[in-house]
Amino acid sequence: MANARLETLVSLLEKSLLHRTYTGYFELHDLIRQFTARKLELNRQDFDQIHARHSSYYLDLLTLREPDLRSHRKKAALDELSSQIDDIRLAWDWATSQHQLYDLVKSAGGLLYYYDSRNLLLEGHKMFSLALQEVSSLQYDFLVGSGGQKEIDPDIYEVALAQMQSGSAYFDIRMNRIQDGIAKLQECIPLLIKHHEEALLADAYWRLATGFTAEGNYQEATRAVRESIVLNRRLGRQWQEAMAALTLGLVMTRLGSHAEDHRQLEEMLRMSRELEDTRLIILAISTLCQVKLLIGLPEEAIALVEEGSRML
Repeated sequence: MANARLETLVSLLEKSLLHRTYTGYFELHDLIRQFTARKLELNRQDFDQIHARHSSYYLDLLTLREPDLRSHRKKAALDELSSQIDDIRLAWDWATSQHQLYDLVKSAGGLLYYYDSRNLLLEGHKMFSLALQEVSSLQYDFLVGSGGQKEIDPDIYEVALAQMQSGSAYFDIRMNRIQDGIAKLQECIPLLIKHHEEALLADAYWRLATGFTAEGNYQEATRAVRESIVLNRRLGRQWQEAMAALTLGLVMTRLGSHAEDHRQLEEMLRMSRELEDTRLIILAISTLCQVKLLIGLPEEAIALVEEGSRML
């Protein structure tokens, strides 16, 4: 239940029409929910208003929890979002069908991190691809309000289009549809540059770098990931910079530039420790150990292995 008043919640609890979940949220009994939904369908205005409030609430929750998904609070955030995932899906689908582009843009990062962290790649790809299809289908007269249509800001439209392309592309690459992912990212990057969306642009460059790395195009991967590192550093996005630094380290390994690789991975490990992100620390340790062995530093590699084993 979204944005309900306290006295309303207490009254419903006392009548056993509502129960509280283990995560602290309140839920209506399924039969009551179904009955209420049918009643709402008889009044389209109320139906739309309730759905809009519901969608706004749960997409705001995604936006609020996005930073937690990149921190030591990740497990708690994932557990909370998992307990609300049915409502989150409905909220995203409503925003998509109603062309609530601003809501889609602000919550896309949280949705992507959730599905990626849970390794729900097919569902994540479906959510972003359907949103991309819906946004792409909007016609110019709809954007400018011709013929009595609802007006949408063309700038917001292009940012939303680019964000959905970038999200869909990420899951393409994760599912080994490398060429599809690269093509979408190369389409969306000019739009993000045009609208000075530097945070979204940094993410797109990093995703493009992962695609080029998977393809074996290490020169293009290097160029893309360096762009991401520069933007993230300028914006103070330490977690994203650390992820980009890890990717650069992996590319340097493939190119045989072990000295540069070692420097990048040491920096990435330092940032990961500051962030207290166990996943990043273990990723950095795993890759850095291999490099230290290659450049003749076995004792340092052993020390890192011991550090990583204590975290598991």
